[in-house]
Amino acid sequence: MKFEDELLPFREETKNSKRKIEVTDFGAGSKRLGNSRTIQSIYKTSVANRKWQRFMHQLIVDKKTVEILEMGTSLGFSTVYLSQATKGKVTTIEACPATYDEAKNLFDKLEVSNIEAVNDTFSNYFEDVEKKKFDFIYLDGHHDGEAVLQYIEQLKPSMAQSTLILVDDIRWSAGMFAAWNKLLVDDYFSEKNDLFRMGILKKGNV
Repeated sequence: MKFEDELLPFREETKNSKRKIEVTDFGAGSKRLGNSRTIQSIYKTSVANRKWQRFMHQLIVDKKTVEILEMGTSLGFSTVYLSQATKGKVTTIEACPATYDEAKNLFDKLEVSNIEAVNDTFSNYFEDVEKKKFDFIYLDGHHDGEAVLQYIEQLKPSMAQSTLILVDDIRWSAGMFAAWNKLLVDDYFSEKNDLFRMGILKKGNV
């Protein structure tokens, strides 16, 4: 994929950058890191590897997805993969101002035009989300099981007829895995797939 070649220099720079930023964590927080973190450490702990990024890209291509919501931008690498898989738009939400700036800088350098980056908390964004419909939702950013269940409930009115939802890090903690097990018995979703790291839900005809 051509865009991967364009992304590679930024990926290598990020993987090796010891520059620090102050992270404001609105989610469950890192298990190992403090608020002052190197770009290198954020990349290592928060960015999905290329195998998963390519998987999401292909999933979107196959589904011919138009409207995508990503909850948790991080440094923006996965966002680029999402954006290059659709002729539509990616709305990506990142609450931490410093992390948001890093991702926005990446999008600007790559001149990606179909990403709407929003610097806000998930809860604030939900105040307006009912006005939109999404075909694909990638939930990655708040690794708290009860919060994940709440977000999915709030997002149900914004799901299109056969929306796919990817829930990342379903085994990150006991709480996350418990939440995933509750989603497995939610009849709102007609299909559920456990990929060990991620879980995939498909909205049924309800």
